[in-house]
Amino acid sequence: MIQYRTLAAYLAWLDLQSRFRRTRLGVLWVFIQVASFSIGAGFIWAAIFHLEPEEFVPFLAIGFALWGLFVGVFTEGSGAFVAAQGYIKQTSIPLEVYVLRTFLTQMLLFSISFSVSILILALVGKLVFINLVYSIPGFFILSLFSFCTIYSMAYIGVRYRDVQHALVGFFQLFFVLTPVIYPPEILIERGVGFAVYLNPFASLIDIIRTPLLHSKFADIQSYGASMLFILFICLLGIVSRYFLHRKVAYLL
Repeated sequence: MIQYRTLAAYLAWLDLQSRFRRTRLGVLWVFIQVASFSIGAGFIWAAIFHLEPEEFVPFLAIGFALWGLFVGVFTEGSGAFVAAQGYIKQTSIPLEVYVLRTFLTQMLLFSISFSVSILILALVGKLVFINLVYSIPGFFILSLFSFCTIYSMAYIGVRYRDVQHALVGFFQLFFVLTPVIYPPEILIERGVGFAVYLNPFASLIDIIRTPLLHSKFADIQSYGASMLFILFICLLGIVSRYFLHRKVAYLL
């Protein structure tokens, strides 16, 4: 597997090139889209929630970048093998290469969108080195979550093609139930605390956003809930691989 890492990186780079082929700005469109939404919507919702823009805009930018990663690893992950069916049918390259390819693509896109958060934090004077140190465990967990999710969804998506389409509607609903644009305190005060306490995506956001905004680690419950969620996804991936690994080429 290690000897194929260069191939996976090359395929990921080709994915980005094909996504923005013949555009003048290329991957900068990701930065522009996230920045325009975070700043524009941030000022409007800050006024609605009676919050200070310099507090809320970074909050929103981080949440929006993370949500884009969540959607990407599930939806694009479920199509990882389908998108590579030409390679899979004609070569004997390990299937994990295509998982790594999708993982690298999503992490590159996330890096670009998350750079908006870093820029905004710097502009409002909240980019502190110690905050970045506090966020390291969160980013490690986030990377593990992303890889395990793509690994699991790649097998499930090749067996059940409806999954990728169903996930679009699922994430539209969960966007409302997850504290991406709403501060968790508001959801709890309005009697919908379950959207925070029982939502694994809320925990994954918390382990990144709290260190960057408040110079401290997130609550231990957030780290624990995130790891339990990852454990569940890993077990799902192991079971899916056991039953479907030899059938992937025939299901494409």
